[in-house]
Amino acid sequence: MEEQINIGGIILAAGASNRLGRAKQLLEYKGETLIDRMVGLFSKLPLDECCVVYGARRAEMEPVITQLSVSKAYNPDWSRGMAGSLQTGLETLLAMDANLSAILIALVDQPLLTITHFSAMLELHRVNPNSIIAAAYEDTQGVPAIFPSTFFPELLSQKVAVGAKKIIKKYADQVISYYCPEAAFDIDTEADYQRLLSL
Repeated sequence: MEEQINIGGIILAAGASNRLGRAKQLLEYKGETLIDRMVGLFSKLPLDECCVVYGARRAEMEPVITQLSVSKAYNPDWSRGMAGSLQTGLETLLAMDANLSAILIALVDQPLLTITHFSAMLELHRVNPNSIIAAAYEDTQGVPAIFPSTFFPELLSQKVAVGAKKIIKKYADQVISYYCPEAAFDIDTEADYQRLLSL
């Protein structure tokens, strides 16, 4: 009998967008905000639970977040970086389903990702359930990524306050790469956003 696979999804959307000067989560692309776009993609995937983690610009973000059809988690320590937000999201998911077998992590500002990318990564995970599946782009590996539950304790450890990328690097021999050049495009500046709109 095939083991049941329960996968949770975490969308990291807690950053302050300091270089951009406004909330990147609320930027519009093809008629919807970036956060709506990513939530929409995740809603089409076979995920058991999904959580959006927010933090910076709380007063601006909260009215938008509360309208989303997914679970939400506020990270008051968002300024500590991605690691804390990842831990917040994972803790929230495990409170809803302690038997998750893996998590899919994505950033809110990766607008070139599509359902095809995520579906391909989930298929790689189905075939290789004990491996980390990581997007490969620009000579590196990073998110989106899928972590099996065997890595949850390290992801949750406050002593290991590092982002997903460092854990991917640490366990390089247990990583399967998914070539995804589109994951390299994110939005940090107004120039990045204008480039996105011109594509």
